Amino acid sequence: MSEKAFEAPMRAVLGAALKWSLLGAGLTLMTGGCMAPVDEPAAPAVEQVEQVEPQGDEEAPRYTLAPANEDWSAELSEDPHAYDAHLAATTPEGIRSSLDTPSCDPADLSLTWWPLSGTNGRTWMVNNYVDLDPSSSLMEDYLGYTGSLARTYDGHRGIDIDIPSFREMDSGTALVRAAAPGTVTFVREDQFDRNTSCTGTWNVVRVQHANGYDTIYGHLKQNSVVVNVGDTVTAGQVLGVAGSSGCSTAAHLHLEVQDCSDVAVESLALGMWASPPTYHATSDVMDVMLRKGTFSSADQIKDPVPNPSLYAPGDSLGIGLSMSGRGGDVVDLSLTAPDGTVDAWTWNVSGSARYRHMFPSWNKVVGSTPGTWTLRVRVNGSLRTTRTYKVSNYQPGYAEVAKHGVPASSYQTVFTDITTAGYRPVWVDGYEVGSTTYYNAIFRPTDGYSWQARHGLSGTEYQNEVDTLVDQGYRLEQVDSYLTNGAIRYAAIFTKKMGPVWVAYHGRTEASHQSLFDSYTSLGYRLVNASVVSVSGQRYVTALYDKANVGGWVAKHAIPSSQYQTEFDAQRNAGRYLQYLNTYVHGGAVYYSAVWDSDSYGSWGARHALTSSQYQTQYDSFTGSGYLTRLVTGYYLDGYHRFAGLWTH
Repeated sequence: MSEKAFEAPMRAVLGAALKWSLLGAGLTLMTGGCMAPVDEPAAPAVEQVEQVEPQGDEEAPRYTLAPANEDWSAELSEDPHAYDAHLAATTPEGIRSSLDTPSCDPADLSLTWWPLSGTNGRTWMVNNYVDLDPSSSLMEDYLGYTGSLARTYDGHRGIDIDIPSFREMDSGTALVRAAAPGTVTFVREDQFDRNTSCTGTWNVVRVQHANGYDTIYGHLKQNSVVVNVGDTVTAGQVLGVAGSSGCSTAAHLHLEVQDCSDVAVESLALGMWASPPTYHATSDVMDVMLRKGTFSSADQIKDPVPNPSLYAPGDSLGIGLSMSGRGGDVVDLSLTAPDGTVDAWTWNVSGSARYRHMFPSWNKVVGSTPGTWTLRVRVNGSLRTTRTYKVSNYQPGYAEVAKHGVPASSYQTVFTDITTAGYRPVWVDGYEVGSTTYYNAIFRPTDGYSWQARHGLSGTEYQNEVDTLVDQGYRLEQVDSYLTNGAIRYAAIFTKKMGPVWVAYHGRTEASHQSLFDSYTSLGYRLVNASVVSVSGQRYVTALYDKANVGGWVAKHAIPSSQYQTEFDAQRNAGRYLQYLNTYVHGGAVYYSAVWDSDSYGSWGARHALTSSQYQTQYDSFTGSGYLTRLVTGYYLDGYHRFAGLWTH
């Protein structure tokens, strides 16, 4: 009887559900930009925000975790505020346009374009307005708020519009646009742009308007200016990118309006804006900064490293926020592990009810559960943002990760741990010991193609998964059958990549398998794998075929273990190479199902009937010499787990 075989076209499955904790430490709050001191009067009313569907962490117990330090802003000796005014006052008028007797009437200047796009309080926020109280050390903003509630600082001449961090400067997304039509009279763009303290001078664009007033756009990113002196600009035209050049403690735009005598005016108080921004903006999260390690200064939030995507259990986890807010806000944070465990805490924001840019941080320890973790941040009960990161005991960069003899109870955790680090399964093999199922699996770095994997499926579940995934464009890459408590179960791997035509079937008797085998091979198919299980003395075969051109090939599904070495040698002497191997126990004896073909693979090593420790020794030897594991299959007999493997170079 020929030992090749197949069934009706079927599409299989092996994409396993992945799953994946964290502990806490202290928080530090930093405030930044050009800010007023903080006190504690009543907060102004703020607009409400839309709520979202429950996220699963709302009912988790919360503990209070307040900032360790309320203010990480610049030292008083480096207070940028007066010097910021000096920068604007000393910005040259440049080449003035020849205006026909400008009116110098503020009513003749309509500011129709807010210079930064996005959402007030989220994409940008106004940290300071013009100080309307000329008295020394006294402050008043355009709505009449004074003292600690004034959104200004003593002597401030413009509007400070903060962006979340240097990320927006670096990406070039914080575009600065002209507020009104005019003529460019002065440009400077050669200054360092990454300051978090007061130093140097700024990059700036000055625009003269028809009524004789000027607008000044300061602290721009170095070499970002896209206009030249003498250019006529329209409202909304891009001038450059917001940055932190000159005397600046955080990335922001200083927008200043000067009258015909170069005296700064408060454009909002004069009603010059067609659509002025909301003063009492919603407290919000502007960005989330994660790091491997702890936060030790506000500068690490203002100028953050890229958020890591992968952590190892026990790593330090710094969580920083760039946010707009005020004293009295309630900020709730939670970390949800892949298994649903939640670490949740609350920060009750202290200090003045003055709306301001804040940079709080918390230092945590990464939990041990592998998989995707979710950080959620709520402000005053509203979910404002989520971020995810992954936890794995593995790191990218290995040629492969392989496991053998993994109990079913821990296989999903192992699977998730490995795939979280950027690997995908390329081989899976199951076998039963008593009432326990074990898995052998090989993982390789992801190759850019989508993949799915499933395990522990009944025949019906397997067929349903195959049908679903094939309809989504996946193809079956490998399928394995095995026993769990005496019942046939299936594991499969699918990829969404092009390949030869394929067909598959599962759970067929030997007679059915032989008939299908003969039918499909006559149509030009070749056998890719044939996994066999034995139930009540009857063999059942699960097979996959495709039309790849591999030259001559031979498949045998019932080779007694005593004859396997002889058969292996005969096939090698005939110029054929082992491509597939599956072991199973039938009638108390071990059998092999194997496929050889003429598709060579260079240097190789094959071993069979190895104990677990012997297999590990061979694995270490081969992979240490640059070989990759092509397959590993296992069985249990006479009180021992046994394994066979193939390695190729």
